[in-house]
Formats: sequence, C-alpha cells, structure tokens
Amino acid sequence: MFLGTMFTVKAAFVWGCLFLCCPVKACDSFDDLIGAKSQGDINIGGIFPIHGYLEYVNPHKKPDAAKCKAFDTQRFIWLQSMIHTIELINNSPLLPGIKLGYEIYDTCTDATRAAKIAMKFLSKTNSSEHCLEVRCDYTNYLPIVKAVVGEAYSELSIPIARIFNVALMPQISFASSAATLSDKLRFLSFLRTIPSDIHQTKALAEFIRESRWNWIGIIATDDDYGKSAMADFISHAQEFDICIAFQELISIFVGSKQHDEAIHALVSKIEAIPNANVLVLFAKSQVVIKVLKEIIWRNVTKTWIASDAWSISRAIASVPNIDKVGNIFGLSFKNGDIPGFPEYLRNLKAGPGTVNKFIEEYMQLHFTCSDESHNDTMTSNSGLKNYSLSNSLKPASLHACTKVNESIEDINDNYLVQNIERGGTYATYLAVQSIAHALRNLLKCHEGTCQKTFNFAPWQLLEALKEVNFTEGGKPFYFDKSGDAVIGYDVIKWIVNNGSIQFKTVGEYNVLDRKIYIYDKTVKNITEAVFSNCSVSCKPGQRKISNSSQTCCYDCVPCAEGYYSVDWGKCCLLYRVGCSQIAMKPIPGVIKN
Repeated sequence: MFLGTMFTVKAAFVWGCLFLCCPVKACDSFDDLIGAKSQGDINIGGIFPIHGYLEYVNPHKKPDAAKCKAFDTQRFIWLQSMIHTIELINNSPLLPGIKLGYEIYDTCTDATRAAKIAMKFLSKTNSSEHCLEVRCDYTNYLPIVKAVVGEAYSELSIPIARIFNVALMPQISFASSAATLSDKLRFLSFLRTIPSDIHQTKALAEFIRESRWNWIGIIATDDDYGKSAMADFISHAQEFDICIAFQELISIFVGSKQHDEAIHALVSKIEAIPNANVLVLFAKSQVVIKVLKEIIWRNVTKTWIASDAWSISRAIASVPNIDKVGNIFGLSFKNGDIPGFPEYLRNLKAGPGTVNKFIEEYMQLHFTCSDESHNDTMTSNSGLKNYSLSNSLKPASLHACTKVNESIEDINDNYLVQNIERGGTYATYLAVQSIAHALRNLLKCHEGTCQKTFNFAPWQLLEALKEVNFTEGGKPFYFDKSGDAVIGYDVIKWIVNNGSIQFKTVGEYNVLDRKIYIYDKTVKNITEAVFSNCSVSCKPGQRKISNSSQTCCYDCVPCAEGYYSVDWGKCCLLYRVGCSQIAMKPIPGVIKN
C-alpha cells in the first residue's frame, strides 16, 4: 500500500513538471468577467462582492454561465476606495516614476466564482490564453498581478486563500475577520487590515461582563464566519462566567420558505426564554434585516450586540421602525479619513484609458428613470428571492426623472457620500497603502527614484508586506505575525437623531492590552437599566442554591442561624477569621446577638 502511494505521488510530480501549461478557461468570456481595469507598471488585483448572488439558467444541472443580481451600493463604494487610493498614490511621491494599475472583478458573493477569479489572477503574464501553469516550483513564476485586495466575506476569502498559496500571492482582505484565517500553516499569504474575530469576540464578551449581564442568547449564520465567531465568543463568555441561554445557527440563503420558517422559530424562541434580554448577533446585513423585521412585527424589545458585519449598516438602520427593536451596541473597525474621497465620489467617472463597468451599472440603476431603479426587491429562482435592496440604490436619484435631456455621465449627486460606511472603506484604503509601502521598500525607492525592476515574484512582495510599518492618521500601521492588522475597534451605540439612526462612537477596544474602554457616561445608565441575568442577586443574609446545570441560574435561601452572607451568595460564620467586616455587625432578623 505504501509503495503504491509513493508511486502515485512521484508520477503526479513528473506529469506536473512535463505539462507546464494548462489553460484555465471560465464559462464567461474575459470581457464578461472583468469589471474595472487600468494598466500600470505594476498591477494589483481586486476581488469584491459587488452583487448579492448569482442566478443560473440551469441551476444544479449544467455549469453554464450565470447572471449577477442585486447590485450593492456599499460594496461598490469599497471598490471605488481601492481605485481612488491607487490614483492618490500615482499622484504622490510615494512610488516616483512608477504607475500602479488594477484589475478588479466581481465575485457576486459566490465562492465558486471567487475561485475562478483567483485562478485568473494566477494566470501567467503575457499569456493570450490566460494560462495558469502547473509547476513543481513557483519561485520565479510571474502572474498578471503582484497582489490582490479582497475578498470581503470570510467564506469567500478562505477558498481563494488556498488557491493563492500555490504562488504565495499576497491577499489582503479589508473585511474577512474569521479567526481561522490567522492560521499561517493553512493560509500562508493571507493578510488583513482589520483584527481577527478572536479579538472581536473577546471584546464583546468583555463589554457584556462590564455591563453585568450573564444570561444571553447567541445567533450566528451557518457559515465559516458565523460558526467560528460563535465558538470563539462562547469560549470567552465561559471565562467570564457568562451563561448562554440559547445558541442558534441560521442559514445565509435568505428568501426561501425554509429560511422564513427558521426566522419565525428563532423569534419564537427569543420570546419564550425569560430574562435573556441581551442577544449577540453574528450575521450579514440581509440576514439581520430578516430577523429584525420579524422582531418589529412581533413587537419584541431586546438589547442587541452587533458584530462588525452589521454594526454600522445603513441598510439595517433604514429599516422602518428599527428603533423599536431596543438598544443596539456593536463593534466596528477603526475608522479614518481618506483624502479627497467624498469629492471623488461626487464626480465619479472612469478615468482616461480605464475600464469601469461598475460605474456604468451604477449610473444606469441610479440615474435612469425606470421602475427597476425604484424597486425595493429583486426576485430570483436561485433560492435568494426577495433579496433586500436596502443597500442597492433605493430610491433612485431625484435627478433621474427630471434631467431627461442630460447624459447620464454628466449627472451626479451626493448619494454615495451619504452612504459611506467608513470602516470597510478605510480598511480598503489601508490595504492599498500597505502594498504601496511594501513596494517602496522592495524597489528601494530613495530620493525620488525607484529601481525599475518589475519582474519580481509575488512571494517577494509578501515578504516586504510582513515588514511594512508606516504611519496613517497619526498612528502606526503594521501586520502581526499572523498577518492581522494591529488595530482596534470602536464601540458603537445606535441613537436616533432627527428621526434617523446615527452611529455614535462611545468607546474603543485596544487589541494590545485587550481591554475595552467606554468614554460615554450615558452607556452605564443604559446598561444598568437592562436586566439580562438568569437569576436576581441574592440579598444580604441569603445564599445561592443551584437549580440547573447553568452556574448563572440559582435560587436564594436564608443563611443558617449564626451565619451571614459576605459576597451576596455565600454564607460565612459570624466572627470567623477571614470574614468581611460587614459580617461583624449582626442584622436583626437574620442572626441572633
């Protein structure tokens, strides 16, 4: 058996060396796949989930072409921040004499399509057939891009990170936070400009402990992101003696009858469990919208703890009567300002010699006077029916039906600026900046000149990225040994201001000392008013008796004669050495003099 295995491996090795060129062709044409492109001396790849899902002509029958559906405004803004940052760098002295280019694709939030794009990025430079060579050694392999920015979602970053391992292609995500991606034995070339979920879950557990809540529910999506976050959070909660009233996984496939039934059952469980008034929710916006709409319809009020996936979601904040669900706290990635970005969005156009089909689609949807532009939902046979378009251009611009004689390219408004979610947008900016600073070091840029040797391999840029350290917004930026940015979180509280939801920063979490800091004094008043404990605290003169397997659940009974409770649950013998001074003072009716 072992001999046979050895022969098979050796044979595969030989054939891999002989057949060097195996074209990887997609069912889509190249022109269909590409979304935005600008040729440069050095090109950077981009992978973004601009659309919400794929609609197949023959689902589950043929691997044929599919159409991307549900254009998402926020993800479009992320993409534009990448392009704008590249233009900023090209017009700065950071890389003198070098032009950065880009090639950006839309995964349509589909893992299979993401894998196909990853293989496209690994195709060989100057290959007319976009050939992905099969080699034994990729040390000197030169693909069409030197690094890739993306993906947003962990469940998409995980499979493409495996593919990029082949050539150690640097992949820098601006939003994939799953803790498993820190494992450098499995994801060798993955980096991110945000912290790992291991910090987020610790921070959320710390916030709950500081609020003196110990009986909570956890809801997460049934995917890599949700399951990983739930497991990490439960581990931290147990360290802090926080008990889990219930935990539920829910499908990411929004819109099916089964999904709706699962939402109804979930909300029924939320209603049925007493005293669990604080709920932690790890989910994408479209799932959260479904849950909270049902919560509003049933008139249920809780305190919600939002993960970074939805803590500053304008799509959720725009849900009618969202303020009725109760308090919402959450964590968001550290924010910063991108120079000139609002003005760039107000005058959005594809530059000379560039391709940007995403801008064309945005303009058509947002500035065309049509029923489709005003629809709140799109229907599909893919199982994602009634995909929320809260983030997908709702409503169309007021200019759409008034400036009928003007070219679409000449119309613009403030819509995109008003919908910037700064966390992911700024993290995208940091991803591009980190690549540029790594290139500056790799190409030995000094006194206005750089080495014009562009035939370096991706793994060489990866080594430079690991050592990058620059200042942005007055703070140092660098990656730790796991490839995670050493950057913290903002603590967010949703407030109503002039009839609309605002995201107020009330504190922060520092990943270095792993502590949470609340600066807004009103937060304590809010958290103290919320009771989310399995049992009430025992009174002086009482002790705890466990009534379940949960340590947070107990009954309170009087201490025996001659004893007094020291720590609101444990009785202590009067005058016993080690008792608190409070026990030295007998209380009438509790112990005798």
